[in-house]
Amino acid sequence: MIITVIEKVHDVKQCLSKKELAIYRLLSPGRKKQWALGHCALKESYKRNKKRSKLRHDEIIIKKDRRGAPYISNEPLLKCSITHSGDFAIAAINKNSIGIDLELLRKRSEHFIDYITTPKEAKLAVYEDSPITTLWVIKESVLKALGRGLTISPRNAEIRSRFKSSWRVVVNEPRIKEKKWKVRTIKFRKYIMAIATKNGEKPELNWYKPPRIYSAQE
Repeated sequence: MIITVIEKVHDVKQCLSKKELAIYRLLSPGRKKQWALGHCALKESYKRNKKRSKLRHDEIIIKKDRRGAPYISNEPLLKCSITHSGDFAIAAINKNSIGIDLELLRKRSEHFIDYITTPKEAKLAVYEDSPITTLWVIKESVLKALGRGLTISPRNAEIRSRFKSSWRVVVNEPRIKEKKWKVRTIKFRKYIMAIATKNGEKPELNWYKPPRIYSAQE
C-alpha cells in the first residue's frame, strides 16, 4: 500500500494527459486545484514502484468505473482511492481494496451526528479533538473501499471497537460480502485522515515535494 499526500504540484500540463487536461479546463476555478492535486497524487503513488518510476506523469491515465471510483488504466486491477480537503489531496494504491478519506477537524451539527452515528459509537471517540469528524472519516473510508460511497448509509458502517488509532468496522448491509474492515487514522496539521483496508496493514506514507509551485490559473 502506497499513499501520497500532496499540497502543491508542478506544471499541470506535465502531470495530466491530453484528455485529462481537456477535462481540467472545463472545471470551475474552485474545482480545478483539488481535481489536479488528486490526479497528481495518485500518479505519484503509482510511480513509487521501481518498475514504474521512469513513467512520466502524463503517461499514467486515470479513469473512473461505472460507480465513479478511480482506477489507473495502465494497471486496472490495482485498487485506488483519492480524497481531498482544503489545501490537500491524498491518493492511495494497493493490491487489495482500499479507501481513504480526509477531513478538516471541526465541529459538526446535531443533525449530522444523528445521520452518521449511534450513541454507542459516539462514546468510542469521546476523547478525540473532533469526535464526530473522526467517526465520519472512518466510515467514509470504508464506504469508499467498498466502492459504494453514500449509496450505503453511514450508520450501516458500524464502528465496533478501537485500539489507539486503529478502529474495527463492520458493515451491516445484506448485499455486501466484505463486511469486516480495519481503519487507521492519522492526524496532521488540522486534518485527520482515515485508511480502510481488510487487514489493517501499515501504509507507506509519502509527502510529495514538487519542483515548482502549482498555479490554479490555466
